[in-house]
Amino acid sequence: MNLFTTKWTTSQEQAIEGQMTHHLPLIKCPYCENHRGNTSMAYPWINLKRLFDSATEKRLRFGRTRIRGTDPTDFTWTEFQNLRDRIRQSLASDYPLPPGADFGIFQGKIYAKPPASDFVMPYGTRLLARRRVVQRLNELGYNLRFFEVKLQQQKGRNDDFVQVWAPPVGISGPSSQNKMCSHCERGSGRILFIIQRPVVVDAHLFVLKDALSPLIFTEKLVRDIQDNGFAGLAFEEAPCE
Repeated sequence: MNLFTTKWTTSQEQAIEGQMTHHLPLIKCPYCENHRGNTSMAYPWINLKRLFDSATEKRLRFGRTRIRGTDPTDFTWTEFQNLRDRIRQSLASDYPLPPGADFGIFQGKIYAKPPASDFVMPYGTRLLARRRVVQRLNELGYNLRFFEVKLQQQKGRNDDFVQVWAPPVGISGPSSQNKMCSHCERGSGRILFIIQRPVVVDAHLFVLKDALSPLIFTEKLVRDIQDNGFAGLAFEEAPCE
């Protein structure tokens, strides 16, 4: 089975802009000393307003939802671990919760020009699609999970987009030289983007759980997207081993 990733373009960014409302802080791991985040991880169904007190929730707001005077990086390692423990209770799975993981509804703005395609990637790890497109693909048996979004748009327009979720279920190939830190739950080392075979996950759209990853599509899903004439994504074969 061949796998594919998408080529992100600035024209996709111009059609819709926005972000999810909250994320885990980009704290430095005291064990692997990785200071970066992993924005591949996204959990749109988790509302941090319901999990934390008001002061903590405000510190976790992201982008335009952030309140002036709050510092999202001002967390101790113990505080970070406590945040993850609380979120993990709602996640109810072994999905990673690394620094930079996103939560909440996608909020943004859709522009009249350039016109939005069937698929839009506001940035390289988030995928929005017209509702009818996702519904058609699910009729074909893909069972893609999707979530509501909140988009400002011009009066009289009613572009109906949803966020398509890619579960973190794949892992890096050995030649990537990637090592996943069990403490911060993020990959580290001299990382190359290589997908390990065999891919045994029951998903046609996913990301790697041990590294920052682009969206990964199965050959079958790519073929059905193209055969149905759905526009907005350009695919290239992904390196696997």
